[in-house]
Amino acid sequence: MKLYKLNGDLIGEGSSIREIAENNKYNLFNADLSYADLSYAKLSHANLSYAKLSHTNLSHAILPHFQICPEKGQFIAFKKGRNDEIIELLIPKDAKRNSCLMSRKCRSSKAIVISITKDGKKLDSCECWNTKYDFIYKVGETVYPDSYDPDIRTNCSHGIHFFITRKEAERW
Repeated sequence: MKLYKLNGDLIGEGSSIREIAENNKYNLFNADLSYADLSYAKLSHANLSYAKLSHTNLSHAILPHFQICPEKGQFIAFKKGRNDEIIELLIPKDAKRNSCLMSRKCRSSKAIVISITKDGKKLDSCECWNTKYDFIYKVGETVYPDSYDPDIRTNCSHGIHFFITRKEAERW
């Protein structure tokens, strides 16, 4: 068996994904693990950053504790609007929140819009980035997703997506 990165580079060879992971000191950065059966795998020390895990069976897998956003309390977060606006959000203390295993993108069950800026100018509202339906962010309002997905294995799923730093949102 061979395991490849998403760009086609070989990560390693072995009789199983486990053997390849062990031989690479669990560095599975950018690995294509689509459709792999990793049930019961011990991945607590694995680097799964940017790994593709779509349709991967991770049932009962021991995953790394990965939480870049604060687990308790309220905090400030940022997201990018559809037309490059920067939306400053307050994630309330009672909002559910998680971080994705594969990137620095986070999501929450709700957020309060603090400010919206573009090119140094303040705006009252903007459309959010990349949704299947119209979703408008307005300063001072609380926004709620259609639902919230707590699964850290899913990069793009239901929830209010955000980044911890403004710079990450700007670069998105």
